[in-house]
Amino acid sequence: MFKHHSISTKVQVPLILTIVLGFIVIGITSWRTLSNMEENALHKESKTFKIALDDQIKSKKNVWITNALQLAMNSDIQNGLVSGDKSALIKTFGGIGKMYRDNTPFKKVNIHLLTPNLKSFFKSWKPKSFGESWSQYKTYQKVLSTKKALVAFEEDAKGLRLRGVAPIIKDGKLIGILDFSGGINNFGSALKKSGIDFLYFLDKKYASIVKKN
Repeated sequence: MFKHHSISTKVQVPLILTIVLGFIVIGITSWRTLSNMEENALHKESKTFKIALDDQIKSKKNVWITNALQLAMNSDIQNGLVSGDKSALIKTFGGIGKMYRDNTPFKKVNIHLLTPNLKSFFKSWKPKSFGESWSQYKTYQKVLSTKKALVAFEEDAKGLRLRGVAPIIKDGKLIGILDFSGGINNFGSALKKSGIDFLYFLDKKYASIVKKN
């Protein structure tokens, strides 16, 4: 191939080819290194986010279930369900959402009382609205059947909610169900302080129940 070329050409061409090949190898190696660095960084960030979110969920689940259990023993709530008189409930719990907003990190907290047939009895955020059926919600069905408190995420008309749901029992008889719930933004505000932003998405099958309030 180099038979009719000068010695300098015979030396320079392989040298140039070697240099070009070297740049290609360096480029490929650098790209792989950067890709690995990016992958490791993303893995580290996702792990940090998961730990922070898990801690938030665990902490708030404990708060939610504790509040639900304590409120289920409240005499105003029990007497209101038995008598059907909501006046004491409106006075005591009508402004509970504002109380939580003003005095705690928890925003958009609501209390919902239901009768044993899973019809709405009292809503802290809308005291004059009651009587509609909420039997489609699995958390209420579960507590009704087991008579045990639980805490879980569930979708409703306000979006994704964290519910602490407890049976209300008086003299050994289930007289109603209490739902202490809060929006998912309760997590967002706390995580934002750590420099973490997040979005959540719901399946389109929930479009019929989730609406803007």
